[in-house]
Amino acid sequence: MNKLDSRLYKATPLRVENGIPVFTKADAYIANYDRIAHDHLAAMRSHGINPFIEEDIWRALEETTLTLIRRYGNAGMRVLDVGVGLARLLREVPEMHRYGVDISLDYLSEARTAGVEVALARAEALPYHDGVFDLVVCTDVLEHVLDLNAAVAEVLRVLKPEGHLIARVPDREDLSPYLAPDYPYTFAHLRRFDAAELTLLFSRVFEYDVVDIQPVFVFDDRKLRWPLRRGRTKMTVFLRHLSRLSARLRQVVLQGLYLPLELNVVVHKSSPGSDARVKAVPAPH
Repeated sequence: MNKLDSRLYKATPLRVENGIPVFTKADAYIANYDRIAHDHLAAMRSHGINPFIEEDIWRALEETTLTLIRRYGNAGMRVLDVGVGLARLLREVPEMHRYGVDISLDYLSEARTAGVEVALARAEALPYHDGVFDLVVCTDVLEHVLDLNAAVAEVLRVLKPEGHLIARVPDREDLSPYLAPDYPYTFAHLRRFDAAELTLLFSRVFEYDVVDIQPVFVFDDRKLRWPLRRGRTKMTVFLRHLSRLSARLRQVVLQGLYLPLELNVVVHKSSPGSDARVKAVPAPH
């Protein structure tokens, strides 16, 4: 690989593997996510199916975040995706200067095929200088990290003054499945979030402005407001087909019958100590 730009990177990689700079030592946590990435990619290559989430739900979640990336980002901006995975989001914005970090070499190898400049590093210890990115994206990551405050401090540190962080997390998730004896991974989702917790985290702990929180509704049996004893999947399939009649009907059905699956939050890196201006925080369900 080419020599790293010292104006962007503050650290020297421990090694370079298959052209990817590695800034983090291997440990049990990284080995755990190597297994997850391996299982994920093996299933997709074999069957074309993500074993962890349905494609239509995955795409619906991504579309909500992409809308925000396009709203707060512009061509030529430098954007970092923390937890870049397969770079599905960054593939959609080739007009930006795109960077991605993850802790799986398998994921990073895939992300490089999209023209993303990648590095292996933890969210809690990013290898970049302060204030070098116009926009930072962090989706389905904060529920995984070992040290939440350290990870948030890092993603905000590398963000330029007046830049924006766009994060997406599960909303009030049931974490009990991750404790089941037959669950195959030691580390997965380690905490749950709601709109109030996110607002307190970013506006009180880190003293930045939360400018938007958007609940994301999808057709997911787990998020039906009223549990059905029978036919939950059949009901969801029926509602999906019904909603295709119009986008307006889709939203009516989703917001009326389902709880949010995830939340998008947008944080503005304003001057610390200013009053947080919180907009569009959804009422408790």
